[in-house]
Amino acid sequence: MTKDDAIDLTGAYAMDALDPEEREAFRRHCAECPECARETVRHQEAAAWLALAASRPPPECLKVRVLAEAARTPQFPPLPPADDATPPAGGGSAGDGTSGGGTAGGGGGAVADDAGDCYVAREPVV
Repeated sequence: MTKDDAIDLTGAYAMDALDPEEREAFRRHCAECPECARETVRHQEAAAWLALAASRPPPECLKVRVLAEAARTPQFPPLPPADDATPPAGGGSAGDGTSGGGTAGGGGGAVADDAGDCYVAREPVV
């Protein structure tokens, strides 16, 4: 197995997506290639973080904040049929501050720390 082949397999190995022959060849390669071994560890750590993030339910304060924001956000009427190209009355576009999208007006997002305590961020959380 060449180094280029092995680098391409680091993510698949970390996700246990190699067949037995590929897995064994990859293990043998990593035993002699510290760069591939390090890259594999990075992929395994990323997979663990993603699994952890997906397994945690969102904090209750986030639900409260989203529902409160939805109650304050004006709702537009249904869009006209596709063959009618006229925009809805009073319509705006996401990001122009008129549609209720985003955080126009400087609101932040509800954020929870590791302990589950909630606070409102001053800047939008990406």
